[in-house]
Amino acid sequence: MLCTTGKVRAREHFMSTEDKHTSIPPTAVPEPEAEKKGTAPRALAPVTPGAGHRLAVPRWAELLAVHQAALRRWEDMLTHPDDSLRLTVLTLYVKLEHLGLWDFVGEPVQSTGGGRLEFRCPDVPGLKQALRLREDFTSPENSPKDWSCRELRKRGSLHFKHFSGWTDEVVQAHIDKEGLYLMGWRNLFLPIQAVLHLLDARANGYTDVFGIRDILLAQGLDPVALKGR
Repeated sequence: MLCTTGKVRAREHFMSTEDKHTSIPPTAVPEPEAEKKGTAPRALAPVTPGAGHRLAVPRWAELLAVHQAALRRWEDMLTHPDDSLRLTVLTLYVKLEHLGLWDFVGEPVQSTGGGRLEFRCPDVPGLKQALRLREDFTSPENSPKDWSCRELRKRGSLHFKHFSGWTDEVVQAHIDKEGLYLMGWRNLFLPIQAVLHLLDARANGYTDVFGIRDILLAQGLDPVALKGR
């Protein structure tokens, strides 16, 4: 049972290996490297085809008006020919919208791709406060320079990160296929899930946007945005 008062903010002690799987922040520049150089979004690394690969990935013109209104800033990425890039945006949109957090997503950062939604948050203190008030998330660290926060969910767990070296308003969100659904040391009583999470992290499971789409569909999340009409 989660404590509603004095939430634990310490990171899980066995997460040091897991935290490396998205640690690609710049060390001497104020923003993600791809945006500074103006390079194209990074493509998703190949993954073993599964059931999700047999489903089409919607394009901008195929989305409902309500989706287009919410995703207007992301239109360029959603007209891109790379299925994995479009599905990165769509899976994170569906997840964040389902959790009532999409309003904290502002302008895209061009380093978005490979399962990572990177964006400028219009209200980082407000986002962190909203997450601290939720029982289904860990609490983000107080530091504006290096912080993270994860959804306490076994499968398809939303994970926020901000790395030292980024400007304060840039935030990354990705979805872990295998998550953790208790905080800190409590997961030691669930060793199988902890092992699954670490194995998924080492395999960069968050990059498998097709597998993540399968998880979100199985959870009943927006099928039109995820696979089209």
